[in-house]
Amino acid sequence: MLRRSLSRVLLALLVGATSLLATASHLAEAGRPRSSVKRVSLRFPNADPYDLSTEAQESITTQNISGTDTALSDTLDQTPVYNAAVKLYLNGVLQRQGATYDYTLSGKTITWLASSGTADDMTTSDVLIAVYRY
Repeated sequence: MLRRSLSRVLLALLVGATSLLATASHLAEAGRPRSSVKRVSLRFPNADPYDLSTEAQESITTQNISGTDTALSDTLDQTPVYNAAVKLYLNGVLQRQGATYDYTLSGKTITWLASSGTADDMTTSDVLIAVYRY
């Protein structure tokens, strides 16, 4: 999954650089002095040297939750870089994060919103997967 993410980032950088070069070419053809057009050279390292985070995917132990908002006893192994990047999948279905949706996140603690939110009830046979960067 990390390799696919890096490929997407590299593709986006390549598309952006191509657009920049096309704009520079257009400006040169529009009568501007050629000295204002600089050659751009791109190098794509194996990983982004400025991204020090790591992607994690882990299984969270589910509980029997019915009609109440409950903080799950099993927390994330690491503290996420930021909460909005955390994705939870219940039985393969992406859940929405937020006070009026399926769950909230505070640090490593997940609170399942079966009462005040829109989360389904949970049983111990459900599979909950967390994907996030830390």
